[in-house]
Amino acid sequence: MLLDTFKKEIQSPCIRNCCLDENDVCVGCFRSLDEILQWSKVDEEAKRLILMRTQTRRKMASDIVETPFASGLSNTNVKAL
Repeated sequence: MLLDTFKKEIQSPCIRNCCLDENDVCVGCFRSLDEILQWSKVDEEAKRLILMRTQTRRKMASDIVETPFASGLSNTNVKAL
């Protein structure tokens, strides 16, 4: 079908809050540094997999934020990208 040729490209999850944590994961979009660097080079299936991993990381981060004192997290472990 003609419409299949115009499938939307998966957009980057970047929200322009680019800071990496101690694991080199962006605190804005939750992609790893490697995933950020590869984004424009990978196919749509790889982008979907990256987005699935970001959802997992985001969920884990929100669970940690709910109990920040138990995890010992601080903002000192964040570095600019």
